Amino acid sequence: MADRTLRVCALYPDLMNIYADRGNLLLLERRCAWRGIGFELRGIGLGEALDPDAHDLLYIGGGQDRDQALCARDMVDTKRDALHAAAERGAVVFAVCGGYQLLGHGYAMGGERLPGVGLVDLETVREEGPRLIGNVAIELADGQVLAGFENHGGRTRLGAEARPLGRVLRGHGNDGRSGYEGVLGGPHGTVVGTYLHGPLLPKNAWFADWLTATALGIPVAELPPLDRPVMTARFGMLVFTEITGEIAEPPGGTEIYAHLNPAFDYVWALWRRPSLDELVGPWPSRTEAGPAERMRGWWQPTRDELRQGRRDARVRERLRERRAAARQPEEERAPLADARHRPSDEHRSDGRRREADDRERDPDRSLAPVVTILRVQYKYARQRLVREEVEKARGRQHQQARRLVEELDRSEGVRLRERDLAAFFFRQ
Repeated sequence: MADRTLRVCALYPDLMNIYADRGNLLLLERRCAWRGIGFELRGIGLGEALDPDAHDLLYIGGGQDRDQALCARDMVDTKRDALHAAAERGAVVFAVCGGYQLLGHGYAMGGERLPGVGLVDLETVREEGPRLIGNVAIELADGQVLAGFENHGGRTRLGAEARPLGRVLRGHGNDGRSGYEGVLGGPHGTVVGTYLHGPLLPKNAWFADWLTATALGIPVAELPPLDRPVMTARFGMLVFTEITGEIAEPPGGTEIYAHLNPAFDYVWALWRRPSLDELVGPWPSRTEAGPAERMRGWWQPTRDELRQGRRDARVRERLRERRAAARQPEEERAPLADARHRPSDEHRSDGRRREADDRERDPDRSLAPVVTILRVQYKYARQRLVREEVEKARGRQHQQARRLVEELDRSEGVRLRERDLAAFFFRQ
């Protein structure tokens, strides 16, 4: 991957850039850097020619009505043929809001009609009625969910030859009535349009990975998802944080790298254990991992694997809390209880005088404080035993998870901590 470079072109970056759409480009750059993929960005404005072979991904953001009108006419006059040629060879054309409306045949705005480049079969019309504003979530054909924010007055209707990007789960979508949002078209299915702001990619990093893989012409499976849980055969559930792209040459004959196939090339990766919160949100895989995925070394977790991962995460959190509490000095753990039960000097002297008076009146009375203390200690000992029995009962339900944690703790002897470099390999 180190020799790959994603070439990105932003059309009209000074005019079509509202709703923080530049965040989409920034995330693409960061995700490529974390994977050791090169990144080149160029902006093309009004009157500039577009080379259809010079870019892997072309991005068009949203803009105000006046700026959108300027860009629409310039795009048709100077860039339409180049956009068609780029889509024909498989380049990704990714357009958001105002840019999405210009992908079709045109945009009717009252008495004015803006021309479109005709990359996909759709028409947009501004009708009477309120703007479509609010949070939106859509489900794609593969079951993945995109979330964002929409704010548009135009109603986009797809033609017979166009298919939507996803089905609306919440929000308005293309026109507030059809139940669909966005468009996915072009000769190779690489023309993507959507009304989702947010910006979209920082809220849905996995979609940025899909755009990157599609633009580079590589299988999406070759890009392990970053910052989301995946299942591995060697280390269980983990989260990739960075993939350097550096070719790994693991030392031979060690237990750590014994599972690697010498016929494949591997690159270094950084990973960590997922938190409980990170294991609550992901959608499970609908199918079990196949032989190819297991040979690759990682796959999307199923529902049962996510459930087991949540149990393991709860155990890890409890262990961390107990270890943190054990490291605290006793006076820091219960200062209020100590202060509440510690008698003052005045009360202590009064108690001693009363105790001496009691002994003078009744010598056996001196045993009363000792008996009281023993009864209190017995009471708290009983409560402690009950708590221990409850903990043992709960512990039986998590024996397998605890054994896993113990194995991970013992593995620190070979420096297999959660964020260690070279802790995991995947097939390039």
